[in-house]
Amino acid sequence: MGNNCDILCPNGYYGIGCDAQCRCPENAICNPMTGACVCKSGYHGFLCREECKKGFYGPNCDKKCKCEHNAPCNSTTGCCKCPNGYIGANCEQGN
Repeated sequence: MGNNCDILCPNGYYGIGCDAQCRCPENAICNPMTGACVCKSGYHGFLCREECKKGFYGPNCDKKCKCEHNAPCNSTTGCCKCPNGYIGANCEQGN
């Protein structure tokens, strides 16, 4: 960030003048203003090392999957992988 918060810091740097280097792990994104690490979608926990548990997705795994019929969801996007015989965004329709 510039002195007037008008400059976007390059990836990996933060703060006024973008002079501080981020120390985030691979599965995290650095906040360009504070340098705080935020887990990427699909990860949570200390240093963002843990993948989402079954049934959850998103940044910090705080979103609950809406898949029906025990269909698994993608831990990053929440998209359902429907079992044979089911279709729809949440596998709600039998075919």
